Amino acid sequence: MSKRLLAAVCLLHMSLCAYAEQSAQLVTALINGCGPSEGASEYLIIYSGGSSFTANSTNINVQYSSTDIASLVTVTDSFVAGGNSTYVSNLNTQLVGCDFSFINVIPESTSIAAGSHILVLNDDVLDTIDFSAFCGQNLGNIYVLFSDDTSWPSTGRFANSPGSDRLFRSTINGTQTDFSYSDNWATDSDGDYVTWNDGGGAGAIYSNYPSCAPDNVNALPVTLLSFTCRQNGNHVEVVWETASEENNSHFTIFRSSNGREWNEIRMISGKGTTNGLSFYSISDTPPYSGRWYYRLKQTDYNGEFEFFEIISVWFKTNETEMKVFPNPASNVFNVMSATLIEEAWVISSYGNMTSRKPVTRVDQVSTFSIADLSTGVYHLIILDKAGQRQKFKFVVGN
Repeated sequence: MSKRLLAAVCLLHMSLCAYAEQSAQLVTALINGCGPSEGASEYLIIYSGGSSFTANSTNINVQYSSTDIASLVTVTDSFVAGGNSTYVSNLNTQLVGCDFSFINVIPESTSIAAGSHILVLNDDVLDTIDFSAFCGQNLGNIYVLFSDDTSWPSTGRFANSPGSDRLFRSTINGTQTDFSYSDNWATDSDGDYVTWNDGGGAGAIYSNYPSCAPDNVNALPVTLLSFTCRQNGNHVEVVWETASEENNSHFTIFRSSNGREWNEIRMISGKGTTNGLSFYSISDTPPYSGRWYYRLKQTDYNGEFEFFEIISVWFKTNETEMKVFPNPASNVFNVMSATLIEEAWVISSYGNMTSRKPVTRVDQVSTFSIADLSTGVYHLIILDKAGQRQKFKFVVGN
């Protein structure tokens, strides 16, 4: 079985399986809890990786941000010293005839075994969640910790309403991995959760956790075999193939210039229910040269949906290319273009953007002043009179 197909099987069982190469990382986050105190039933599930380690906030560190990496806040800075043996005992009462047990963790004392899963709950957790769906999955015992970090309040921490992409970062036994999920789904229901494959990146979102209890029969409506993109002439071909589909209404394709802000570009009808191979493709023409990102969303007839991984391609238009020089630059940079340059936007590594007009134009060369810029790497978006935009990276030196 390929790693890709095995990853699909992992998602079938809420990502609680690990192939041999699986890294120590966050694998699942319940982002929309149940009941009046949603944060009290939010939880994280983590895979320990190939080595054992002591359970503490250094070895099990998870950060979250609703905006950007620079705004990450740790939600596991502190764990309840003695755990919560009563709650863990109640968890185990749900597991009649199961092949695993939950283990109450004593921080700084309990050793987490290699190849194990860790359940991190909010210390204000109220209801006993039924995890019996994990029975028979050969998971081994699951370690349970309770975060009393004030950055994870009982009112809820993880965003589940429409907005920008949300970010996680896990550092598990020294292994750091970054994750994201887009929360722009149509409905906002208790039990929304996100799963990630090995290596993190963009997560897949699901919404069928009745009362926040996991369901191991949550079959993926679509088994995706491949999702690729490449430039072909003056456009990008986006291609995907499925091995099977169940109640698949349609696919939606999104495009982004930065991997964070997305625009819907096409919707393609699905095949409903089929066990045969299905092939799909679209042709897209990005507005200017640069790296472009694509993501695929699949929607069921009942409105439930999932996002697949993000892919990218370097696209170069066949139009007359602009040239930026010198690079590195100091006081000015020049843009050579057959058409008149209207404006340029300079974007710093911190995301600050300023608009600039050419100070001179001689023949086909427009000159811009950058005497006010500090030394560093910048991105440049240039707009010409014909409406063509191109993106460059340049360095400001001394």
